[in-house]
Order: sequence, then C-alpha cells, then structure tokens
Amino acid sequence: MDHTHWGKAHYLDASALVKLVADDPDEEPGRDVLRKYYWQHTASVYATSYCITETFSAFKRKLLRRRITEDQYIKYVLEFRRLVLGVNLRIDEVPILLLIVSTKAERISIRSSPRHRRVTIEHQPRRGVGEDGALHTLQK
Repeated sequence: MDHTHWGKAHYLDASALVKLVADDPDEEPGRDVLRKYYWQHTASVYATSYCITETFSAFKRKLLRRRITEDQYIKYVLEFRRLVLGVNLRIDEVPILLLIVSTKAERISIRSSPRHRRVTIEHQPRRGVGEDGALHTLQK
C-alpha cells in the first residue's frame, strides 16, 4: 500500500462487483471507469459478505431473465471468483445476527419501501429493539 491510499477503505456494493466481470450491455454504463478505479485501489477494496452473495444472485437473475447465456453466467461466476474474490477484494463480515444491526436494517427497509405497509407485532420490550418496544415487519 502506498502513501496515497493509506487509511482509505473503498467499499463496493453488489452492482459495482457485477460490473467488475460482466461484459453484457446492461453493465456497460460506468463499467470501464469502475474497473480502472478497482485496479488502482486493490490494496484497500472491501465488500460485505452480503454484497458477495447478492453479486452471485445478480448473475443468476441475469441468466433466469435471459439477459445472458448460460456460458456467460458460468464465465461471470468463474471470473468473479478468480479475479476478485480470491485476490484483491477484502470481505467485511457484517454481524447481522446482532439485534441492533437487524433492527436498523428493518427500519431502513420499512422506510425505503413505499409498496409495503408497516405492520407492528407487539412483544416484550427489549433493549435495542426500537423506542416503541415493538418489532416491525413488512407485509405486502
């Protein structure tokens, strides 16, 4: 790591991870810039374990929606494992089972999903579960 990248962490989400290996037209916007950025910052590029899972899911969705062929799907998965996962990308594990993490994730998903209505399930008030002592879930 050189002095220009010391102390900087560069986190990539699943859409960025897909662009690192996918060559289909859907990923063309921004692909070249992202790849250049990735290879210039290999000493400090991170993604969460959930983004890794979401990346594999994105490849599968492309296949199932017939946006790519089966050969492309296999190529993307193998290239992602060969060029990204086992090489430069550092995986940051998110402690999703911690109550505070899952509670905050639920709040964000509830607020950002206008197609869903909020349903409140009452339970014993616990520390870290929300100010109103309720567990919030989504229902279509």
